[in-house]
Amino acid sequence: MHSIKARILGMILLIAMMVSVVSACGTKESTSSKITPPESTETQAIVVDELSYLGTNSFEEDADLVGWIGRGEGDVVDVSKSDVVSHSGTYSLLTQGRVLDWNGPGAAFPFVGGNTYTISVWVYQDSGSSKTMVLSAEAIVNGVAGYQNVYRTECASGEWVELSGTFRAGADAEKSVIYVETLNAAGMDFYIDDITVQEQESKALLTDLPSLKDAYVDSFPIGCAVPLSTFSDPELVEFLSNQYSTFTHENELKPENVLDLEASRALAEAGDETHPALNFDQAKPLLEFAKENGYTVNGHVLVWFSQTPDAFFKVGYNADGELVSKDVMLQRMENYIAGVFAYMSENYPGVVMSWDVVNEAMGDNGQLRPSRAEDPENGILWMDTIGAEYIPMAFEYARKYAPADVKLFYNDFSVPYEPKLSGIYDLVKPIAEAGNIDGVGFQAHYQMANPAPQQVITAMQRFADLGLRIRVTELDIEAADNGEEEMIKLAKRYKALMDAFVENDEMIDAVVIWGISDATSWKADKYPLLFDEEMQPKYAFWALTDPSKLPAETKFANSFGSVTPDDVNFAKATKYSFGDDFFRVLYDDDNFYIRVEVADATVDANDEVKVFIIDEIHTLNRSDATEVDGGYIADFSLPLIEKSKTLNDFDVLVMDAGVPSAWNDANNSGDVRLLGKLGKKAMPGAVTAVYGTPDMSGDELDAVWDDVEAATVDKALSSDAFEGGKVAVNFKTMWSEDNLYVLVEVTDPHLDDSSATNYEQDSAEIFFDENNDRSGEYGDDDGQYRVNFNNIFSADHGTAEVVTRTWITEDGFIAEFAIPFASATELGDVHGFDVRYNNITSGGRRQLMNFWDMTDSGWKDTAVFGLVVLGE
Repeated sequence: MHSIKARILGMILLIAMMVSVVSACGTKESTSSKITPPESTETQAIVVDELSYLGTNSFEEDADLVGWIGRGEGDVVDVSKSDVVSHSGTYSLLTQGRVLDWNGPGAAFPFVGGNTYTISVWVYQDSGSSKTMVLSAEAIVNGVAGYQNVYRTECASGEWVELSGTFRAGADAEKSVIYVETLNAAGMDFYIDDITVQEQESKALLTDLPSLKDAYVDSFPIGCAVPLSTFSDPELVEFLSNQYSTFTHENELKPENVLDLEASRALAEAGDETHPALNFDQAKPLLEFAKENGYTVNGHVLVWFSQTPDAFFKVGYNADGELVSKDVMLQRMENYIAGVFAYMSENYPGVVMSWDVVNEAMGDNGQLRPSRAEDPENGILWMDTIGAEYIPMAFEYARKYAPADVKLFYNDFSVPYEPKLSGIYDLVKPIAEAGNIDGVGFQAHYQMANPAPQQVITAMQRFADLGLRIRVTELDIEAADNGEEEMIKLAKRYKALMDAFVENDEMIDAVVIWGISDATSWKADKYPLLFDEEMQPKYAFWALTDPSKLPAETKFANSFGSVTPDDVNFAKATKYSFGDDFFRVLYDDDNFYIRVEVADATVDANDEVKVFIIDEIHTLNRSDATEVDGGYIADFSLPLIEKSKTLNDFDVLVMDAGVPSAWNDANNSGDVRLLGKLGKKAMPGAVTAVYGTPDMSGDELDAVWDDVEAATVDKALSSDAFEGGKVAVNFKTMWSEDNLYVLVEVTDPHLDDSSATNYEQDSAEIFFDENNDRSGEYGDDDGQYRVNFNNIFSADHGTAEVVTRTWITEDGFIAEFAIPFASATELGDVHGFDVRYNNITSGGRRQLMNFWDMTDSGWKDTAVFGLVVLGE
């Protein structure tokens, strides 16, 4: 059988029936309506079936329109020259009549295989709200189109926004097309202008690199997701085969690319509504490669709400038809799954050895995604047609038809976060008990600061305790930019996660990187992968294969002020440890005050501490320091003159009987050394927790709280957060050897938990940085814990078993937390701490109120917290 796409490509190679952006989460079907553009005073027909040209095209001349077409089915999508808006000159290119997200302007270019090109285009839309717009590329190989993302970003309404990225042309591509599409804006008209396609000096793929698959051969297979367009580039395919041992189709096995709607409609017209027709043309290149070369493939995905045509759920497979009955939909799902396994068993036995049977069924709130009837914007048609049982039935069918050695997985993102973690656990537990599932896929689209490795491992262990395997299915990590400092952070982040996976490899089935390079990543603007846009290895690659290739680390410390340099304030400053020693730094208007505490019970005449700052060296011999039990304290007071920059070169060196130990240049005893950086920060605000243990076992609030002084949550990014004084938040803190207790008292006449997103409900949050490390990223002992007014708990970070209670009052609610300490604590200890109230106003807006942080970055940066001091 041949799909519509194959036939259309046979007639016009530039047009494809179904286009999918390379995306880990995919493109949801849009409910956007078509936007009527303003009247244009001039339009110009497009000349098709020719190539556009390299260089910059501003659509000013008729010749500039050669090669440009409206990508869509038939002649529905129209592209025309317009003078309504332009980025430069008089004209731009307008696209109208779009029905699907992939519809848009496109043109083939005279690319040379193996060469790399920079591509930039300016886009404009006036829908009235921001929309995601995507610069994409299509490569046609053996008459089959494959797609890859070049760049995507949010585009404000009424503004010109640039989309730019790089594209490596494949030597075997029959034609390569550059086009612009949207995400969740299917009916929207838009303009493009000033498209620049320019060949750049290409860097050769390095053939002598160490291999990722060899680096982890003793722990688990390591793989990557590849788009079909990869197979237009034999050199790239060979490069990837040297690095990875398993592969995943980025899009080509998703239902929109397997389901043959035209053939299915023909079957339905003949009386068969339950046997969907399938076509695997797009999936074949990777399957053939894996079969011929001995690689395995993870099948992604059988059942998903996204990138599954609405027509699959409709009578006659017609998108505008009525929904089929539950019985018909169950038969369609079973026959679809049976057809996929039958095709793979017949044509590629032993190749596709695992499947994501169901993908992303759980909402972030720990509840199944709703039906389209319940939520027209976010609902899913599996729930409208079958209901919640579509999930266990999908696994039952998959187990029925899958070969015995093929593993079946449930796959989702944000798995380590509560309450989604518990929701997924409750979902898969009965399926596991029925013997119909083998594992859980953690997509692992992570940020630089979160989740902490231990949070991920703790979540994995919950499923391993059910006897399930774990697969990291779509790993990538967002970076702020691609500068050296950020890329070193990215390398450390990848290394920390992969080290945690190796340490727990007994439960991990495989680790798959989501994409081949930053250029093709669905998060190209976040530089999230191991290879850069030119397929050159990044520091993250070397961190996993040969850490000796990484540059020497530059550490960062902060001084805190402007405060009096006394013991109380030194206790509040962050402790920076190296070996058994540590230092803290304060400042006032005149000086830096550096206190170095050295653990050294043996007195030696050569014991000394050196402080290096900018080009100065300050030395204090032990004989001039303060002796304490087990060591000594060296205090330095250094004038601020010439040292008032935001960051100053800095290091601390301790000499113990001639043996060096240093903070930044660890084992160097010399005066010429690699210096770290010392910054200046305002001393955070602090509250004092009262020693005591409130009784949280009953229904009433313990009266012990009555004697605790309250602090105020009085900082906000907008004065609207307080709603003219109607909203106010106070809190109290207590502590015991086991827990930190927090009581949050909220005055808010309008309580709202209507959103499915936890932080978009009226809720209290506690941010906790145990030991006040202020390291930026969340550590294993840090947490962000939230409870709404109905005592629905959620955690964005942390593994502590937090206990919460809430009471709704006449004018708001009260929330009580008990947060376990991860390590022993005592009187006088200081921890990073903040309290937030998520105020959902009567108008439905989320307004943030905090005790200390005014940046709204506490979710990713522990350095912005206030402090809690454990008092008497």
